[in-house]
Amino acid sequence: MIGAGSLITYFVVLHYFSSVYTSIPLRKIPYYDSTNSTDSTSFLNLSISTNTTSLKIGQAIGIDVRLNNTSSKVLIANHSDNWSLKGLGLKPCDDEMPFGIAILQGNYLQNNITTSKPLSLYQNGTYHCQAIFSIKSYAFQPLTDMAMFEDGSINHSYELMRHLSFYGYFVGDQFQQFLSGTYTVIGGDEWGHIVIRHFVVSNSTS
Repeated sequence: MIGAGSLITYFVVLHYFSSVYTSIPLRKIPYYDSTNSTDSTSFLNLSISTNTTSLKIGQAIGIDVRLNNTSSKVLIANHSDNWSLKGLGLKPCDDEMPFGIAILQGNYLQNNITTSKPLSLYQNGTYHCQAIFSIKSYAFQPLTDMAMFEDGSINHSYELMRHLSFYGYFVGDQFQQFLSGTYTVIGGDEWGHIVIRHFVVSNSTS
């Protein structure tokens, strides 16, 4: 990984791309003893919501994804790679977030989501992204969706919420509007939490 202090711009070729989010450098995360913090990721609540459950061809599905600490204590969580579904992501150059989404074509539940390949929500290509840092741990603030990301040298504060909007997906280099049918929205984080929502696309003109 490229260090946070590096000025090198690197190239990535991924499906999930678009805008760069800035962060606020903070002081080192202070020490939290057992009376003031918890390390149980069961207190993390991952939620996703959509602007509608039914849309017409040509309309966009809006998706809000949020990760918050439901505990009244600071929650310290080490970086993990325990994703329940591979291929989850956000916008381009937004790889620091510990959660992501995917859209599947069809009606899927938790017991069969791995049988389908996520749709390509962003066009393949080469993107110029700012250098990212290697995250070691997260300090989730009490009863909020704010967290400090620790990379060993400098920390960054983020609001763990993203809004995404899609009119369709890409098949190769060709954009395809959502066709009629049922779609499944998957939200997941790197500690294995997963949330599922559905929406239906209709070609009705009424």
